[in-house]
Amino acid sequence: MGALGCPDGTRIVVEVADVRGRQVRLAVTAPPEVAVTRQEASGR
Repeated sequence: MGALGCPDGTRIVVEVADVRGRQVRLAVTAPPEVAVTRQEASGR
């Protein structure tokens, strides 16, 4: 629902899928040189 834009082109989009279940999806879109895969993000 909210979107944050960074000067380097990185865009972070946060969507609330289910408020009652508190399931939040975080999607990150970025240029290839700074892109983070879902596997790398989940390992942090």
